[in-house]
Amino acid sequence: MARLFVAIEVPQALAAALLARVPRVGGIRAATPHQVHLTLHFLGEQDDATAACIEQVLGGVSGKSFALTVKEAGYFRGRRASVLWVGVAPNAALDGLRAALARALGGCGRYGLDPGPG
Repeated sequence: MARLFVAIEVPQALAAALLARVPRVGGIRAATPHQVHLTLHFLGEQDDATAACIEQVLGGVSGKSFALTVKEAGYFRGRRASVLWVGVAPNAALDGLRAALARALGGCGRYGLDPGPG
């Protein structure tokens, strides 16, 4: 079983800039830039067969580049660590990509549009 999510990698320079703005309070340790991502779909624990299906259908999803605007930020305590989150402003291209992913993932089971933790 693997805990899976679909995400966009954030460019290293942007990730480093975001992390530099995180206040060092309450035992929160900063992530490294390569850990920063934008979660599109949280899929949870999946068996090997479902993971293989997910990998296959995601290969057929593509989109054009688009820009995002950071809207808000915060953090929450997860099971294993505190999680920094950054919300982005509404974006039609991002919504279209998430919808295309949801359609593709539908072939491997039921997945909602809530990104959940990631």
